[in-house]
Amino acid sequence: MSVNRTQLALGLGFVGVLTLMAVLVLVATLRMGEIHQRLETIVEHHNTKKELVRTMYTTARERVVTLQSLINQADPFEREELHREFLELASHFIQARSRFRTMALDATERRLLEAQGEATSRVRPLHLQAVELALSGQRDAARRLTFNRGLPGQDQVLGTLERLSEHQDSESERALDSASAAYAEAWWLLLGGGGAALLLGGVIAAGALFGVSRSQRELEREKERVQTTLHSIGDGVITTDAGGVIDYLNPTAEELLGIQAQETLSRPLEAIFALEDESTGRRLEHPVREAMRENSTLCSALPSALVRPDGEHHPIEHTAAPIRGDAEHVVGAVLIFRDVSEMRRLSRQLSYQASHDALTGLINRREFESRLQGVLESAHNDGAEHALCYLDLDQFKLVNDTCGHAAGDELLKQLAERIRSRVRSSDTVARLGGDEFGILLESCPLDRARTIAEELRETVRVFRFVWDNQSFEVGVSIGLVPIDSDSGGLVGLLAAADAACYVAKDRGRGRIHVYQSDDADLERHHGEMEWAQRLRLALDEDRFCLYCQPFRTLNPALDDGFSEVLLRLRQENGEIVPPMAFIPAAERYSLMPAIDYWVVDRVIRLLESSATPFGAKERLSVNLSGQSLSDPATLQQLLERLDESAVDPRRLCFEITETAAVANLSAASEFIGELHDRGCCIALDDFGSGLSSFAYLKHMPVDLLKIDGAFIRDMLEDPTDRAFVESINQIGHIMGIQTVAEFVENDALIEALEEMGIDYGQGFAIGHPTPLPAAEPPLEAGADTARA
Repeated sequence: MSVNRTQLALGLGFVGVLTLMAVLVLVATLRMGEIHQRLETIVEHHNTKKELVRTMYTTARERVVTLQSLINQADPFEREELHREFLELASHFIQARSRFRTMALDATERRLLEAQGEATSRVRPLHLQAVELALSGQRDAARRLTFNRGLPGQDQVLGTLERLSEHQDSESERALDSASAAYAEAWWLLLGGGGAALLLGGVIAAGALFGVSRSQRELEREKERVQTTLHSIGDGVITTDAGGVIDYLNPTAEELLGIQAQETLSRPLEAIFALEDESTGRRLEHPVREAMRENSTLCSALPSALVRPDGEHHPIEHTAAPIRGDAEHVVGAVLIFRDVSEMRRLSRQLSYQASHDALTGLINRREFESRLQGVLESAHNDGAEHALCYLDLDQFKLVNDTCGHAAGDELLKQLAERIRSRVRSSDTVARLGGDEFGILLESCPLDRARTIAEELRETVRVFRFVWDNQSFEVGVSIGLVPIDSDSGGLVGLLAAADAACYVAKDRGRGRIHVYQSDDADLERHHGEMEWAQRLRLALDEDRFCLYCQPFRTLNPALDDGFSEVLLRLRQENGEIVPPMAFIPAAERYSLMPAIDYWVVDRVIRLLESSATPFGAKERLSVNLSGQSLSDPATLQQLLERLDESAVDPRRLCFEITETAAVANLSAASEFIGELHDRGCCIALDDFGSGLSSFAYLKHMPVDLLKIDGAFIRDMLEDPTDRAFVESINQIGHIMGIQTVAEFVENDALIEALEEMGIDYGQGFAIGHPTPLPAAEPPLEAGADTARA
């Protein structure tokens, strides 16, 4: 019975032990499986988040680099390609951020993500504005916007993403700590159960040892996963113990240091990693030692260079932070660093592009003005003598128009090289814009500067530019300004050089003119510049006004009314200025097309107005300048204005001078041909004052010949003048062209002209110019200003 009982007890005990062991093993297995699954979920979740944050960070940085490249790119096609890349990067960033938001986020992650979104919303319009400026050619404005506002805002975005990454690392460490605690719990469970089982048998101990071994294998696998994550990071990572001895390097650190990890383990970090000040070469304190001493995270402040074990230097950015153990004791340090050689190269490239002309390689206007300001200050402070040359090519437009922009660019590059070779090494040559160059001659008296300028003029004069088997002579006009203690400011100095160059060009091109404050030519130039400014202001403020002088019909067969519209300028004080006072300046500064259009537009409005002073069939004659005849844009504007108007084109007559028509016969024929085809009348003004050839009249649609008043005025006393007027009238009538006599000053002339058969007369004996009423305002305010 007792044996049976013992056996029963043993059996029950064995069964109990087995059951206890089974329960313990089952519980441990389930718990370990739960912990394992939890760790896998945490690691996968963390790695996904970490990858998304890294993608956002890298994309944001690449987008800034692409923006800088787009701004600095001169080729419009390359800019479009960079613009596309810029937009694709934005799309990648948005996709990564959207996916990150769909994941389970804690409060800190949501807060940092919202902060990043707010920072991005602030910087995104700046980036888009910079892109628009760059695409429209305003690269300097785009560059200033990017550096002044875009980059600081982007730093906030990157800083927020870095904090989000650091939070991910912190959460990973916390998860690992939690896993360790869970494993410890399972361990004690096994030990407790194993202790109870040891009373009954050694099998439970074996089961507990098995569970521990299994847990260790799981921990090793988790450690491998963490190391894999560190291996995937693009920055170099080195960790040390509390004594600064290396215990880990990731592959990126090996590559940057040029050394294998096996060669560094158990060696002091200072033995393989040293820093120097990139500017001075001074050896810097080791960041890891400083971080552990200060017990805080330190980032590189000065531009620093890594000195590798093989002696190579590489610019880097680095961050060092202590690793804290229990009770916040420092147990080691981590050093993260990245190679910034490419970033520094791009920075130097941007600096060069900001100060140099992309086409010629010369410094640009901004850099030239900066250096000129320094030379000007030295002249004021030290009394040194310098000189400023302002060069303007004489035939560049001919080459550009004849052979295209590629030829013009090549001409500028070749001349830039020749100009640079003719000056001293201490002198500064710059391209100021278009075909204009500036030369700063430092420590150069005026006589020596004049000699250098003459050598430059001769160099350009003998230069022959060949393109597509065509050879061009170029020539250059040079303005020379001495710089001394009496020189004014930078703006005045550049204006003086420009004015002196203008005088050199005005005197026949290919000349040198030395600036003098009392120069009469310069005074005239300044006067014309002031007139040009006043004329632009008058166009903006609508201060031109129209007068009208009637024709008299001398041919009984004609009964239509005819008047010539004349232009005057109303000064701000109300004074009326005749055209001869401002027309030369308007022609000099190419303002005549805008003024001509203003006159035509106001005449059409007068004819359209219900309060017009003219009869239903009365014609108005308007003068067109030679500049307008050579300007296709003016012709297009006039045709559009005629098409949109309800005025019968036959009521408009356009007068051009004989000289202007013959000077550019092809363009004039096309211009007046288009107007004549619309039904407008064409008059040739001052006929007889120019070449007076009737041959070209066969090929021009002329309706009226206005005989120059110089022949009309004296024809009663001068038989030659009378014969000339009669011949013009007779040949004009033979060709079907009506005639108008100008400068009709008395009744005797009227009678003689009627006998001669002249069709119309114009002059003070017929009528004086009288002011016309102002035209009704345009339907769209500012239309004329925009056209002008």
